[in-house]
Amino acid sequence: MNKREDSFYKKAKRIDQLLSDKFSNSVKTEIFNIIAGDIATTDYFLKKVKSIKWFDPLKASGFFTSQKAPAYKPADQEGYFMIPEWNVLPYLKRVSEQVAQPGNEKYVDELLKIIKDVTAYHIKNNKVLDNYRTWYYFVKILLNLPNDKISLDIIELIPIWLDSKFGTILQGVEITTKLLPKFLTDNPEDIRKAEKIIDYITAFKPVPLSEERAKLLGKKEENKLVIDSHWLKEAFKKHSEVIGEKCTVKVVEDLAKKIQNLLKSEENETYYSFYNERERHITEPLEMLTFILKRVLLAKAKYDAANTGVILKQFIEDKYFYFPQMAIYIMGQNMDKYRDLCWEILKSEKGDLLMEKTLYFGDELKHLLENLQSLTDEQRKILNKKIMKASKKYDFKEDVERYTALSKQEIYRALSHDEYFKRLYDEMKKITNVDTELHPAVGKVETTSGPGPSPLKKEELLPMSNEKLAEYLTTFKTKDSWRGPTVGGLADLLAEIAKEMPEKFVEDLIPFKDTGFIYIYEIMKGIKDAWNEKRIINWAKVFDFVELYIAREEFWEDKFIVERDEWLAGADHQWVAGIVAELMQDGTRDDSWAFPEEHFEKAQEIVFLLLDNLKAEEYKEITDYVTYTLNTALGKTITALILLSLRIARVNNKKGAAGDTKWSAKLKEKYDRILKNKVIEGFTNL
Repeated sequence: MNKREDSFYKKAKRIDQLLSDKFSNSVKTEIFNIIAGDIATTDYFLKKVKSIKWFDPLKASGFFTSQKAPAYKPADQEGYFMIPEWNVLPYLKRVSEQVAQPGNEKYVDELLKIIKDVTAYHIKNNKVLDNYRTWYYFVKILLNLPNDKISLDIIELIPIWLDSKFGTILQGVEITTKLLPKFLTDNPEDIRKAEKIIDYITAFKPVPLSEERAKLLGKKEENKLVIDSHWLKEAFKKHSEVIGEKCTVKVVEDLAKKIQNLLKSEENETYYSFYNERERHITEPLEMLTFILKRVLLAKAKYDAANTGVILKQFIEDKYFYFPQMAIYIMGQNMDKYRDLCWEILKSEKGDLLMEKTLYFGDELKHLLENLQSLTDEQRKILNKKIMKASKKYDFKEDVERYTALSKQEIYRALSHDEYFKRLYDEMKKITNVDTELHPAVGKVETTSGPGPSPLKKEELLPMSNEKLAEYLTTFKTKDSWRGPTVGGLADLLAEIAKEMPEKFVEDLIPFKDTGFIYIYEIMKGIKDAWNEKRIINWAKVFDFVELYIAREEFWEDKFIVERDEWLAGADHQWVAGIVAELMQDGTRDDSWAFPEEHFEKAQEIVFLLLDNLKAEEYKEITDYVTYTLNTALGKTITALILLSLRIARVNNKKGAAGDTKWSAKLKEKYDRILKNKVIEGFTNL
């Protein structure tokens, strides 16, 4: 041990002895002499001292002045910083733990003055401190002080403490999980403070984007929550009920204003059902505020139905579809309270909007109508008139009778608890030959394992134009095959969206004419899955794009391969040909859910185009030609050819026609040529 260490330990031992003695002027003088000008012993003393009697001497010696509060400091490594802890803070916290004892009440004001002075110094000096450790201790101190002593001007310091370039985890957790519930009492003054806190912790701020993402998203910054989303979610899962019960409608109004500032279009955020909780970690401000607003409103409807009804009426009139969707979500679960309001809305022009825009209100409207029991004849007439009117608004390009029936059938299903609408549902089913119901545009989000994360989130990709998206797909490359983002992750996202909202792609596929194989494969796979879930598909546009995409030398020469890795396995033209054939199979397999006969000619051209160009690969070791062939692009196309020809034959038979001889001759010619390939020898025995 060197002399310096020896000296420190001797001083520390003496400090321990003095602190164990009764406080006196002589003890104070000796300790101050020991620690004078010595940072190590000063820190040691402040770490050990507990008695509240030391507060005044320390204050008189300038220990608590704002100038002593430490700011962040640059670290040795460039670009990094150190956030030092102010050595007096642990002691001040210990003081706060003693203010409830008789005679110690005066220290409440003293502690609050320190908190205000330091925060004011920070602001007056161009936010010089930016020290989350200091703000963290300030919140810890407030937790120990009486509620009535913590004035609104103290609560109004919270946004300053949450404005940091070094993070808000420490102070944010304390504010959200401890300070907020401290004020959720029956005292109106406490509730005012709680409402302020809720306003502050649900705030968001703009954060600059990287150059790459700025170019992609067409903006320089994006909004981020000021509180870590995990703790924010946990707090409102736990306290939404009491917030809805005790707080005023101001909480809802503040949340609604924030959401309005985030919405960019009429349909923004309405693709999802409010009934489906997104299990994944929520990070986006709009998602989090939706999560919070739903819970607070449901609780408010339970405890304050009248004022909540006023809010719901305002929501219904809002220009953004988000708010009518939220309103019918709340009403659907509280029909006993809002039945009259529900009918008021359904009878109005807003009722027309709800019936017409089922893409955006589908799941919420379904639950609302399912709970609309005991209908009168007059109410049945009103509803059916709205449904009939809405069905005429759809601009179906093909099979108009069937798709019009489907649009009505979906709504009739939600009302089928009533015999009148049950009969109408059955009538529509005779036309469509399928069961169907209202549903959200985008289904429940599921987490799956796969090729790593996508560079884009779903909520970023959905509003992008297809031209912009196609441009991005041509330039993006996997950053890290293990950690991502990856091409495979992006391709998976395209499939997910195409399945849940096929019109996003189908209505404007041309921009993807030069897009890589893996992306087209996943888009077509998503469209196929959407069709199998009874989503309406514009087959004319799908077939036009497919023909454009595959009828080029670049396609057959594999010019559109994106990457070769373990997930993509070098997705090539065989992949796309195979998924197109599968799509064709699913579009013809079931007469009750098949693409219209007006597309037979185009489908035939695509099948023959595939068969003319697909080549059987020669393998020396194939023991089961049937199984092998059925799982190749060629085998899938042959199956598509068979199903298509059978579908055409059934349609011709229904018409009483002898059949298309030209078609049959062409089929025979194709069969004859294909059967010469050795690779399908096993297939001929089927």
